[in-house]
Amino acid sequence: MSESVSVIVDKREPDVFYDLFHSEISAVEQVEPVQIETGDFVVTPGDGEPCVFERKTPIDFVGSFKNGRLEAQINQMYDVYSPEQSYLLVEG
Repeated sequence: MSESVSVIVDKREPDVFYDLFHSEISAVEQVEPVQIETGDFVVTPGDGEPCVFERKTPIDFVGSFKNGRLEAQINQMYDVYSPEQSYLLVEG
């Protein structure tokens, strides 16, 4: 028996991520496109703690690192969730 998962996708993310979570991952029972302040995706297992993911393209990762935004985003994830619940996802 697979565990149910709910996902919040920041509505500013490309539609492909909503579609991916909604139709391609069978354990996902609910996907909400909502503008969220911290991270790009929040994944919550049915009986567990939520995990937040900040998604970066390689170019965005470098730019965010150089201008200090990345550190601020990571600190915000740590403040709202925890270091154990926070993940940085770099594409590629």
